[in-house]
Amino acid sequence: MSEDDRPTREDAFLLALGRGLCVRDAAVEAGIGEATGYRWMRDRTFLMRLSEMRSELWSAALSGLSQAATEAVKTLVELLNSEDEGTRLKAAAKILEAGSRLRQDVEIDARLTALENTEDDHENKARAA
Repeated sequence: MSEDDRPTREDAFLLALGRGLCVRDAAVEAGIGEATGYRWMRDRTFLMRLSEMRSELWSAALSGLSQAATEAVKTLVELLNSEDEGTRLKAAAKILEAGSRLRQDVEIDARLTALENTEDDHENKARAA
């Protein structure tokens, strides 16, 4: 790896912040002074990089959760075929509970989207008037 490919102290600071460390602890981890960390935190470009990096970390975490959820559903479906009646009953109850929550979440999301679209339509009509 060439020197240009190595993470910079700024990158190390970004990653530490992205993992949830406070400025002081992130600065220590990155090998910079706390004052430098706070100075970077006032820089608009740095803050945009931090925001993008945090978004990427959240996206990766959500992807992992999605994969785990798929495996969890497979496990529950397998448990429906258990010879133990109590296990089948618990699996069935969990599936129905999760399905009900998901349906509610989807309905709420659809309602919010419809409200946002209605508000946008009203704002556009008001501007046109």
